[in-house]
Amino acid sequence: MVVLTTTWSLRIPEARSLKEKRMAIRSLKDRLRKLNLSVAEVDGHDRWGTAVLAATVVATDGAFADSVMSKADRMVEGEHRVLLVGTERFLN
Repeated sequence: MVVLTTTWSLRIPEARSLKEKRMAIRSLKDRLRKLNLSVAEVDGHDRWGTAVLAATVVATDGAFADSVMSKADRMVEGEHRVLLVGTERFLN
């Protein structure tokens, strides 16, 4: 069994309030969950301009887990409401 976790550090330049930030983050989290990932905001809860999202996939095959996370990376990079500042990946 393979457990692969990725964190994305994000900036939300258009957010002028926590409500606007949460709308952008919620939309992204919902789309990431369609890839069968567990997704949560893990840092930056009270800052309206930044967020850190984490996603985890559990699979029997490492190549499959990596391909799912690669799709998730492309989804985050393509989100027009956020800017990707950094990414970290952890294999457990």
